[in-house]
Amino acid sequence: MPNVATSMHLFDAIIKPILLYGCEIWSPLNFRDLKQNMPENFWGKLKMDFQVETRYERSDFHIERLHLIYCKYLLGIRKNAHNLAIYSELGRFPLYTEALRQSVKFYYHLQSTPISSLANKALLANQALNTNNADCWLKSLNRIMTQTDLREWYTDKSASKKVHLHLRERFKNYWYKRLQTDEAKTGQKGGNKLRNYRRFKTSFQQEAYLNCLSKQKYSQIAKLRIGCHALKIETDRFSSKSKYIDPEDRTCDLCDLGNKEDELHFLMECPYYKEERTQYTDKLKDCPSWGNLQNLEMEPMFIWLLTNENQVVLEHTSHFISECFEKRSSGIKLLGDKSTPKT
Repeated sequence: MPNVATSMHLFDAIIKPILLYGCEIWSPLNFRDLKQNMPENFWGKLKMDFQVETRYERSDFHIERLHLIYCKYLLGIRKNAHNLAIYSELGRFPLYTEALRQSVKFYYHLQSTPISSLANKALLANQALNTNNADCWLKSLNRIMTQTDLREWYTDKSASKKVHLHLRERFKNYWYKRLQTDEAKTGQKGGNKLRNYRRFKTSFQQEAYLNCLSKQKYSQIAKLRIGCHALKIETDRFSSKSKYIDPEDRTCDLCDLGNKEDELHFLMECPYYKEERTQYTDKLKDCPSWGNLQNLEMEPMFIWLLTNENQVVLEHTSHFISECFEKRSSGIKLLGDKSTPKT
């Protein structure tokens, strides 16, 4: 299988043109304004400030759903992984940024068509409808550009390039705000699924480990980074009675430390994996920078391991994660068997 960079290039060259066929027309019409009576909290303000990004993030934007399915398959993770983590891990932007660029480019193409042509007449009809505040393609496009702070787009013939860059920068800002909040959409503090991811993800770009390991190996690292795994920090969000469980109460069942079973505890602390962790660190001692790192505190070491670009370190980290999850599955199964009464 080709590496991630090649796979994404193939998507852009073969699949994306099919998905975006005719997007010059339909992409502006796919947008609808959000309701104005949004809740007065972080999420309400975010949706009002980033109406375009919020609208096109919805799952009923079908081409984006297919784009994300491909990206998640490429990373080897479940379909319910957080979409924003997928975009930033691969350095990908939603397809609407390209679709709207094509729409603006098409507008200037229509302006250059002969006055007697049907295309030009259609543009004049749209301009008349827009002037009368009637729903039409041009009104939808103008509304999007206005809400993304590009009010003068129709007077600048180089606007299509500027629109593309501007929409990408806005999406990065939207991603960063979502990354940094501690509040879940349902209102619980500490409920942000990206709370571990933001420990080490500081820039919106494709990660180096994706192109120097096989899919089987890099997917182990991706799952732990993105939070798409079976640890209780993810699986025990709600009780059997649909009551929210605070992150601190999602404790590890396989040790007596009483700490929450999150990625940091799993990789760096839990004594249940002491033997595997000792073997792992012994292998890392051969790395040139190990002497400067072995005295690091637990969290800085955790960040170093999950952001490392050395192929040898990545190989060992992937193997360690895989071994620990296998041991965890066996341990949880054994606990379940012991708690099941014999009949």
